Amino acid sequence: MMNRKRLAVILSNYNHGRYLPESLDSLLRQSRKANEVIIIDDASSDDSVDVLRGYAASHSEIKLICNETNQGYLHNAQMALSMIESDYFFAASADDIYLPDFFQKSMALLETHAGAGLCSAISLVLKQEGGNPVLFPSPVISMTPSYLNPEQAARTLLKYGSWFMGNTAIYNKKIYQELGGYEVIKDLHSYTDGFIMEIIAFRAGVCYLPEATGIWRRSGKGWSDSIVDNIDEANAIINRARILMQGRYGNFVPDVYPELWERDFRFSLEKKLARTKYVARRKSRSHTTVLVNISRCIRYLADYLYLMGRHTSMRIIRRYINTLGFKLYYNLVIVRKNHL
Repeated sequence: MMNRKRLAVILSNYNHGRYLPESLDSLLRQSRKANEVIIIDDASSDDSVDVLRGYAASHSEIKLICNETNQGYLHNAQMALSMIESDYFFAASADDIYLPDFFQKSMALLETHAGAGLCSAISLVLKQEGGNPVLFPSPVISMTPSYLNPEQAARTLLKYGSWFMGNTAIYNKKIYQELGGYEVIKDLHSYTDGFIMEIIAFRAGVCYLPEATGIWRRSGKGWSDSIVDNIDEANAIINRARILMQGRYGNFVPDVYPELWERDFRFSLEKKLARTKYVARRKSRSHTTVLVNISRCIRYLADYLYLMGRHTSMRIIRRYINTLGFKLYYNLVIVRKNHL
């Protein structure tokens, strides 16, 4: 009989009281339960602590810690990780939603491929209150549940770039800590998760689940969006990441990868900036004419096409074709099938 591994959930919360019930219910009602749930409230000023204490009182697997002062996500994640005894962990977000078989299907793959550094899956994204979640556009690297060894993972990263979604990733704790974990990558700020997932892929290989297991609530005000208007922080992240890839992790990260990674990072950053400017223009006046709105859309499209022209490569073209192809398949086949 396969040795059943232990799974921990770590969660840092700050002022997400209104989302906590839906998020926690989706974590606690998984078809495969987590063995440990470490929750740190980061000195919230809303009703978060009351909500969390209610859940902790009725769920023995929850251990709740309430900070007296705000410490930040990385400090809380590192502290929570040091407390868990499980073999694997999932870093949850207090405002996201998780589908019922997320833990069961991901852990089944990880237990089959014990050397894998993590398992990730497809994600849905919820962009507005009361809306319906839609597929988040990321490359789909296999149509069946799979394990990619380090060589296969490296070839795929070089071909398409990253496909990892932090809200669907369960980590092998031992491998994560062997690579330094939060202590080494903390200077990458909002890019910590994205960076370490790629490093893990190069070092240990990864599992992949080609179905949605989580719903990312994207408000445009999250941590990953915080560097859009801060070019100094963005450049600091790029410099630090390149130093790590060429230094500490240089013996297994391909020599060509840091340059490819920087191009992807800057392209993503510039796309977010163009989108932010477009949204700001739309909100700049409460009443606008149809022609003004059309002109704003045309300007945004022109900005986007300009960025595509600056950054276009065969790698980006392959990425877009892959993403668009699966999006069409998902909407025409999977969504339709689920609604029949």
